[in-house]
Amino acid sequence: YKNTYTNITATPVEGGYKVSSLRQPSGEDYKLKAYMIVKKQPNGKWLITEEMMQTKVQSFLKHKDTGE
Repeated sequence: YKNTYTNITATPVEGGYKVSSLRQPSGEDYKLKAYMIVKKQPNGKWLITEEMMQTKVQSFLKHKDTGE
């Protein structure tokens, strides 16, 4: 199983960056939103402090009541 990431952008946030992208699972035609917030730690290493990967189920539930 492999994901492909496109439309990757990095936006400054307090203490680090928000890295956003579209995630396409292998063998699928659809793309889902994903992001992570990375912050530089006192030891100089970068740490992911927050992460979100939309799932297909979340996408369906979002549009359930709108008819889209």
